[in-house]
Amino acid sequence: MDDPRYVDINIFVYWLGKHPTLGEVALEWIRRIERSPRGSYVTSSLTLYEAL
Repeated sequence: MDDPRYVDINIFVYWLGKHPTLGEVALEWIRRIERSPRGSYVTSSLTLYEAL
């Protein structure tokens, strides 16, 4: 297994906030994360706090 890739808060902010330019790109990232094997992507436990 390769080293996990870190997902920063901006992906979630653009996706959840439906950013007019980057929202679709962020959605593609989210879909890629959902399709990947468990542990391929990681984020900080603070990401949820930052997103709220």
